[in-house]
Amino acid sequence: MTRRDKAILWIGLPLFLVAVGVAGTFELLSLDAPPPDDADLLPHREPLPDEENAYGLFEEAYGRLEADLTEAQRSFVSDVVDDEYDAAKAEAALLAGKNALALWREGLQRPDLQAPPIKGPGTQMPYAFAWLSLSQLADLRALHLQQQGKHAKALDTAMDTVRFGRMIMATDTGLVGYLVGLTVEGMGLGRIRRTLPEARLTREALIETLAALEPGQPVGTRYAVALRVEYAVHVRLVKNLKAGRAGPESMETEELDYEPGLSNFLLQVNRTKRRIAAYLGPRIRQAGTPLAEARLPEPPSRPGIPEALWRCAKGNGVGNLMLVVILPGTEGAFEMKCRRSVHVHATRLLLALKAHKQESGRLPDRLDDLVPGYLDAVPRDGFDGQPFRYDREKGILYSVGPNLTDDGGTGEPYDPPEGRPQDPPDYVFRIRY
Repeated sequence: MTRRDKAILWIGLPLFLVAVGVAGTFELLSLDAPPPDDADLLPHREPLPDEENAYGLFEEAYGRLEADLTEAQRSFVSDVVDDEYDAAKAEAALLAGKNALALWREGLQRPDLQAPPIKGPGTQMPYAFAWLSLSQLADLRALHLQQQGKHAKALDTAMDTVRFGRMIMATDTGLVGYLVGLTVEGMGLGRIRRTLPEARLTREALIETLAALEPGQPVGTRYAVALRVEYAVHVRLVKNLKAGRAGPESMETEELDYEPGLSNFLLQVNRTKRRIAAYLGPRIRQAGTPLAEARLPEPPSRPGIPEALWRCAKGNGVGNLMLVVILPGTEGAFEMKCRRSVHVHATRLLLALKAHKQESGRLPDRLDDLVPGYLDAVPRDGFDGQPFRYDREKGILYSVGPNLTDDGGTGEPYDPPEGRPQDPPDYVFRIRY
């Protein structure tokens, strides 16, 4: 072997070994993981017969609202609050909206509500705004009846709004539908609480409303349904991106073909699915758990440029960075679920307290005194899982709120005329009778 051949060998062999090592490392980093066991994370959707589905009637009701109310009336309906109530404007808007409300009430008689399926982040949901608009019109009617002293009818309309919110939450329209349902249900619950102090109702009517407010399903059921839809949407987004179809219109495609698309080094479908499942799975499985007892994984943090480059270099960089964008959007929903539980329980307790006072002439010393005559058990705080707090001397009910600290019922009441206080120490509800 000549000196020249030896030099080539000494230089070329290390370069060859380096190239083989790089290729091997690249190949290893491109290997995908096994798919996750996600059978309990997938949504289940059964087609609903038209005669059982309220969707068409609600859609028709919103069409009547848009056609029959002037722009000024629609603006009034969406903006009115109790302390800015105008009887003449309310009367005119409700007269114009009577057909919309009639169709809305007809829809509430249907057993279920099923909207078009959510296929991805680009799916349009015009019905969400329509549902909110119908709820605002119904709340105006309840307020109008309340102002006229027709408290029983006001409570009936508020209960219809609560029922509407629960129908919306039960639709498999993901977190958007769930949060719209929370808003609508909260609108009805707030109206009930604001009507109760002056309401002249029999004990039987109060008990009937109390029973109607019973959640019916285990706490967190609707929240879990929404998260299952989010899981399916996120997974579909990953698969489409892998196939090179990242636009909203690509989410309508049923058949997925990964070729041509991003390489396994950049995006590994199963590995990304496993991380989505690891984040959403505990939230779904602990949907009925109070905040204090839940053990929830933190969302992936947004990396700086050096860390982002390092993540990309380790493989599945696109998948990892994608999770930073999509997963934090679900972070606040668990707390909202807990707050919803607090609203429902506080409203039921206020009804029970009023019924007790009407029967005995005074408020009870303890909430335990409401069991079993009015309640099966004292409701639990959705945040710390302890029995709801009650202070007879202060005339308040309260929850510890998301800080999980009992501050003795301090903070502004949750239903002041000017709206909900921001970040109160405790969630306080006044007993105004």
